[in-house]
Amino acid sequence: VTAAHDIFRLLNSDNWPQTEGLVIDTDIDSSSIKTHSAGASYSVYSASITYEYEVENRKFVSSRIGFASLRRGTNYETARDELHGLKTGDSVTVHYNPDNHADAVIAKNIGRDLILLFIVGVTFLAFGTIGLMKQKS
Repeated sequence: VTAAHDIFRLLNSDNWPQTEGLVIDTDIDSSSIKTHSAGASYSVYSASITYEYEVENRKFVSSRIGFASLRRGTNYETARDELHGLKTGDSVTVHYNPDNHADAVIAKNIGRDLILLFIVGVTFLAFGTIGLMKQKS
């Protein structure tokens, strides 16, 4: 459901106005996750960005990269790529919702995580429907 909602929003965002924004912070956060076996652990990374923009003389601050920013833990290179090379002080194009100016993104694309989540959801729905149909007969 979430993936379908984000895809719907992405398609509707083609009509969203744009404004220039300013990146006020970027970071790649690191977390250590312990495994169940032998107390081993591994690091996961996630991109974070904060930017500000102005619409109708009102300032907004957002940290949303795109509609498909679902990753909470990944490798360092993927987290870095999600920042699109942006650094603190960079100018950025912000796409904002005309009905809710606080709703904004800087990347209007469908990421592979969103596509995968959508495919998995549709697959579960299909198998669930087939299971119910077999159960009724």
